[in-house]
Parts: sequence; C-alpha cells; structure tokens
Amino acid sequence: MNNLLLMVLGALTKVTRGHPAVQEWWVIFLKNLAIPNHTFNFLVPWGKLLVGIGLLIGCFTKNVLD
Repeated sequence: MNNLLLMVLGALTKVTRGHPAVQEWWVIFLKNLAIPNHTFNFLVPWGKLLVGIGLLIGCFTKNVLD
C-alpha cells in the first residue's frame, strides 16, 4: 500500500474515540471523495513535484525589484 492510503486510513480510525483527533468534516471528505476517487493518488504526487520545481526555480531567479 502506498503511504497516502495508509495515512488516510489512519485518520479514519482516530475519529471513533471519545476525544476524536480528526474532525468529522475531514472524515466525510475522505470517505466520499478521496478514498473512492483514485485521481487523488495521481494528483498529490504531481502537485508536490510541481511545487518543488517552482520553489527551485524561484530560488535561482534574480530579484526583479533590485
């Protein structure tokens, strides 16, 4: 199993205790959208990669205002 799925399933188990660590709206989102829709398993890694590339490009550009 991939790490994202393990994290999501771990979050679902934390809502059933007397003092839940996860909000109810987050559980509804996970159960109804994130788990059944495998698009999230595709979009999350690509989003992280693109943000990382953007940060690297930003570090190597000159400051325009100087």
